[in-house]
Amino acid sequence: MFRQSLALLALALCPVISLAADLSVMTENGFSTVQFNGRKVWSGKTTGKVASKSVSVNGKEYAAVFEGSKLLWESEKGAAGKVR
Repeated sequence: MFRQSLALLALALCPVISLAADLSVMTENGFSTVQFNGRKVWSGKTTGKVASKSVSVNGKEYAAVFEGSKLLWESEKGAAGKVR
């Protein structure tokens, strides 16, 4: 019974795990590049600290990238407000 419960739990969690956003930021010599789920989605000159944030809300991923408090990119309109 315990093994069946663990197997059902694992199956239930698999979709959640696979929905995780793949968000990365690379900065070199004042030029930053943002990749989201394997695609280059933004690039440009940056001068400050660049940070990425993402959150899952009811199974939907929201992501945003900031330079200090300035928004550089968001996965969709309003995503920056959801990840702050």
